[in-house]
Amino acid sequence: MRARCQSFHHRRRRSRGGYTLVEIMVVLAIIAVLLSAGIYQMVGTLDTGKEVAAGVTISNLESALLQYQIKAGTYPTTEQGLQALVNRPTVEPVPGRWSACYNAEGLNDPWKRPYRYRFPGEHNRSKPDIYSMGADGVDGTADDIKNW
Repeated sequence: MRARCQSFHHRRRRSRGGYTLVEIMVVLAIIAVLLSAGIYQMVGTLDTGKEVAAGVTISNLESALLQYQIKAGTYPTTEQGLQALVNRPTVEPVPGRWSACYNAEGLNDPWKRPYRYRFPGEHNRSKPDIYSMGADGVDGTADDIKNW
């Protein structure tokens, strides 16, 4: 009788052991699916953040251009561009009063391309047009971020 009891207890102890390889693989597969879904969601969030940042920068550029216009009497021409906020223009009309009012690093959009600038604007007759070509880098598409 004793031998029979020992083999019964031995089997019970053995069945309480660790997880099987199949159980571990199922758990890892579930974790992989959850991580994939999370990463997919984050990609869209990053793009939205860049679009918001571009819109805020365009607003900041409008403010800096207004300061420039108050000091110089006019906005920079299309030829002078946004660089007129950083470096004193050397082409006409050269402003009588000028001071740097913007950081050169802020002249590129979140996709590392320069913001586009036009004055007189095609869409804003009394103020400049400022825009970014957005994530696709193509002018005139739906993802452009602009001040009109």
